Amino acid sequence: MPPNTVKVDRTTKFGNPFPPKVYGQQGAVDLFQRWIRGDISSLEMSGLSRQDRWSKKTPSLSLASVRAQMLADLPTLRGKNLACWCAGPCHADTLLELANKSAGET
Repeated sequence: MPPNTVKVDRTTKFGNPFPPKVYGQQGAVDLFQRWIRGDISSLEMSGLSRQDRWSKKTPSLSLASVRAQMLADLPTLRGKNLACWCAGPCHADTLLELANKSAGET
């Protein structure tokens, strides 16, 4: 990978937990945007299919917990290039936007 680049695919802690095979590429990105911004209720989250690094290893780890950890780790992405395997729209665009906002905007 190029210098100053962080992989954010589904195998990493920054991966989109919503699989395109279930929601379609744009649907998965839309869900990620709503989820990471806190625009999905707990009830709606409980009905969502997920695929992330925790869903098989630690199935009891909630999407709310995954979100909290991802938000806490966002500052590590500030000023970095992000790498993912998506051919179309990607959750990495949302991560870049959120990570590079000033502290007053988050």
